[in-house]
Amino acid sequence: MLFGSINLLAVGFSALGAYGVGFLWYASIFREPYIEDLGRTAEELAKGPSMLTASIMQIAGALVTACIMAWLMARTDNQTVTGGLMIGLLT
Repeated sequence: MLFGSINLLAVGFSALGAYGVGFLWYASIFREPYIEDLGRTAEELAKGPSMLTASIMQIAGALVTACIMAWLMARTDNQTVTGGLMIGLLT
């Protein structure tokens, strides 16, 4: 069973938390340095995928990452904060 011992609610909140932190980091706090380091202008970035498409892709990636981390934690029987931190550092 793939999701038998995995708390899917925790996985969902983890993905939303990762999305929120990423949004604050790249779209609010460090927007200008981020765009500058990409070597593009804000107008060039606006020609890319829409904000909705980019957000959906980011949330999907965060969900996959959270599922893999939860699966690793369940498989190694490290279902504590310390165990999660150790697995996170190792991966």
